[in-house]
Amino acid sequence: MSRFDNLSSWLNWLEALHPKSIDLGLERVYTVATQLNLLKKSSSISHSFSGQLNTIDQCKVVTVAGTNGKGSCIATLEETLLEQPLGKKSQYQVGSYTSPHLHHYCERIRIDGQPVAESLVCDAFSAIDQARKAVSLTYFEFGALAALWIFAQEQVPFVLLEVGLGGRLDAVNIVDADIAVVTSIDIDHQDWLGSDRDIISQEKLGVSRPSSPLIITECRLTPSLKAAIDRKQCLFVGRDFSFTVLNKKQWRFQIQSVDYLLPLPLLPLASVVAALVVLAQLDRLPDNEILARVMQKLSLPGRFETSNRKGIDIIYDVAHNPAAAEALAKRLEGSGDGYSKNYAVMGVMADKDHSGIIAPLLPQFDSWYLGGLPNIPRAASETALLKILSELKGDKVGIFAESTVENAFDSALAAATSHDRIVIFGSFYTVAAVQNHLV
Repeated sequence: MSRFDNLSSWLNWLEALHPKSIDLGLERVYTVATQLNLLKKSSSISHSFSGQLNTIDQCKVVTVAGTNGKGSCIATLEETLLEQPLGKKSQYQVGSYTSPHLHHYCERIRIDGQPVAESLVCDAFSAIDQARKAVSLTYFEFGALAALWIFAQEQVPFVLLEVGLGGRLDAVNIVDADIAVVTSIDIDHQDWLGSDRDIISQEKLGVSRPSSPLIITECRLTPSLKAAIDRKQCLFVGRDFSFTVLNKKQWRFQIQSVDYLLPLPLLPLASVVAALVVLAQLDRLPDNEILARVMQKLSLPGRFETSNRKGIDIIYDVAHNPAAAEALAKRLEGSGDGYSKNYAVMGVMADKDHSGIIAPLLPQFDSWYLGGLPNIPRAASETALLKILSELKGDKVGIFAESTVENAFDSALAAATSHDRIVIFGSFYTVAAVQNHLV
């Protein structure tokens, strides 16, 4: 008998089930996966706590690690695979597991680009609960196992897995990846991964398997990355494939003597390129016409997502670490023509590098509206952000602090005119809060 009959009750229970919100390690989640018969017998490429996903023959698993750009890589893979139907070979085309979600938990588990039904997630949670017995699992581990259970049940031919934190000890690494991707290496989650890029590289490279393709688009090589690109099966940007931005509308992608001329997508180009290299390895890279169509459709909620309110342009971006903030600053600089003023609305977690996030964005904004997230225990207070921003800026002129990011947005909107732009950033929670506020 199922413990609960609705998703909300399951999620509330999961949040308090395990003594730690993050508990890196594979033994517990591997044990439960084995009880669920989610993994085939370990092979020569498996490590102590991994195996091949137990689903249809010829199923291909792609695991994506990296500090930033993982979701964009998976979105590109998903969209391109859906442009090339398998026909009668399979009822479905592709399953994707990503995290976190913006508005609804089921966004984390998608089949053919659509969130799965709540009832299916409840069925997965119930199966996991019965199989785990005395084994305690985190919220994230339950979710990862639920995705694998659903993909196995639905016999999905392509499975795309986004690493939640690190890689080597992340729950999705119980599955042997047929292809592994490392999109970027930057400093984030220092409490768990440290502040050394080489150590972080080692953790993220841990999703790769011997003799299986590894794709790396991070150009700033650490010793671990240098060793990795010497592997026979590694494909490295600039050596085995390349891309060049030609102008504000076009870019060129080259691989295996094939040359593509494509429209610039809205998503980060390095992540898009990583996805195209994966598709080449899967022999699923389409022709230029199909790829051009994909590029024009590519988008991801909360990644430079645009809207308009009362004639004022609004941009939502979940940038929550220094590297993502630098990328956001470049995009804002390149798209800022025609705006009289730019307003920042910022809310961020307490464990982030606040100075590192703010510094690259300082030149981009005329005024800053800082907001708290009182319902999120991990969130930084608006007063803490005010102190840091004032020190970096040198004064408090143009800085406003509100108790919530919703109030911060309302204040920015009241100050803006039709020739201005408002940018909401700093966290998935921040973007979600403002978007929900505007519904």
